[in-house]
Parts: sequence; structure tokens; C-alpha cells
Amino acid sequence: MIADTTPFARTVLLGAVLLWLAPTRHDESCDLERTWYAGDVHFNERFDFRRDSTGTWVASGMAGDAPQARIDFRWEADSSSVTVTYGTDQRTSRVAITVARRNDYCTLKFDTHPFAREGGGFTYFADFP
Repeated sequence: MIADTTPFARTVLLGAVLLWLAPTRHDESCDLERTWYAGDVHFNERFDFRRDSTGTWVASGMAGDAPQARIDFRWEADSSSVTVTYGTDQRTSRVAITVARRNDYCTLKFDTHPFAREGGGFTYFADFP
């Protein structure tokens, strides 16, 4: 049946099958345990919240005055806040958060940046670069 269709029809059919088989970009939930991005090529930050309650924050960028920092931390969260513990002196920062789904991506908003005293500045992140 497919053999006696036009090449265009076979291409459209193949494309539809591949789209149907392709995994969705995200699951339905927007859990905190993922990688979050903010900024652009000049100034940017990334948060990695891992399922084992560890994480990494990286600030970088190509601008001359862009902060270049990396902090490994431990974290705990509930539905409205996250607590991060980091550094040799075990500094703790607890901030309110909002995690939401927006069409096909998730967003993370901090009321204040957990690492503001270390140069962090972005408060709005998405789960794609």
C-alpha cells in the first residue's frame, strides 16, 4: 500500500510516524530536579539540581565583567522554597521559589538569588538553554 503512493506522500507519512515516535521534550511535571538556565552568551547562569540532593551553580559569560563562579551545594526543597548549603563553613541560604509549566517548558523563579552574595543575579530560569 505504501509502495504505490507518491514519494511526497511517503515522506509526509514517514515524518508523521517519526513525530509520533519521538519522545516529548518534557514530562508533564516540572520538578526541581533538572538543569535550569538563565541569561545569554554575555552573562549566564546554570543550576543543576540532582535527585541525590546535590547540585551545582555555574555563572559565566563572554562579557569582560561577567562573573566566573562555580559552587557545589546540597539542597532541600518543599513546594514553595529551597534551602541550599554550601562552602567549607556550610553557609545556608533559604529562598522562596515558584516552579511552573509554560507550554512545552518549565520555569523556576527565585524571590531572591540563593547565591546573591557570591555574585548570582538572575532570578528567572528555564529548563532549556
